[in-house]
Amino acid sequence: MHPNQQLIVQFFQCFVGGDYKGMQKCLHSDVEFTDIGFDLRGKQVSAMWQMICEKGIRVMYRNPLADDREGSVEWECNYDFKKEETSTPRPVHNVITTRFRFENGLIREQHDTCDFHQWAQQALGIITPILELFGNITFHKDLIHEKVRAAAKQKIDAFIVLHADYS
Repeated sequence: MHPNQQLIVQFFQCFVGGDYKGMQKCLHSDVEFTDIGFDLRGKQVSAMWQMICEKGIRVMYRNPLADDREGSVEWECNYDFKKEETSTPRPVHNVITTRFRFENGLIREQHDTCDFHQWAQQALGIITPILELFGNITFHKDLIHEKVRAAAKQKIDAFIVLHADYS
């Protein structure tokens, strides 16, 4: 098994076990992470994994692949999503494909993709056909995506303030 493939397995084994410190050891100090909610760098990424593990998430992964420079993995997770602390949690089952770039034996970049419409319907209760009634779905998707990213940024910023390790 390629060392970077082993790194992906180690990262996800830690994730499955809720071991955010083990996950953080797999990350380059200048790591970059993007997905539908987050666009983070460095310590923000470490903080995000701690926050996600502490909130509780069930994860399974498959097909970790890697070479000297890049890698990928497919994974699924189940968690409860709350738009705000006072919101009623909504169950989410997300199917994700991750692309990695490695540097010095660590994860330097991680880009997660999923079906935005499916995620939004589960997490936010937004049904795509209703959006289509209001016109350009891409426009509405972009607005929703902006709001999701803004809320995610607020969450990670608040988490970092509460945890001196990341300041």
